[in-house]
Amino acid sequence: MANLTNYANTDIFTTVTIASGAGTATQDLHGTRLIAVKFPATMTNTVFDIERSEDSGATWGKIYTDAGVKKTVTVVSGWADLDPSDAYSLNGFIRLNGSNEGAERTLIFKTRPL
Repeated sequence: MANLTNYANTDIFTTVTIASGAGTATQDLHGTRLIAVKFPATMTNTVFDIERSEDSGATWGKIYTDAGVKKTVTVVSGWADLDPSDAYSLNGFIRLNGSNEGAERTLIFKTRPL
């Protein structure tokens, strides 16, 4: 019978910085999918649009569900888990796009191999 010790933890944690005066956090996910974001308590944004680039960050486009709803992540103090049904579309070059932050902010992207 399988138990939790039979499964390797394959989650990857990557630090992503939003520069002071900027509003985006960008990361190449290198064949992984974004499953959660950890925000610092000092964030001034309340929500970020999730965008993807298929040309290594030259052009960005918003991601939508099948129902035409824009994918976003709401800022919380701590981990914001993303909808697992969205995870497969959240690979490649990903950025969170919001309003400009008043100071540098460090986020953590939690990803998992495809």
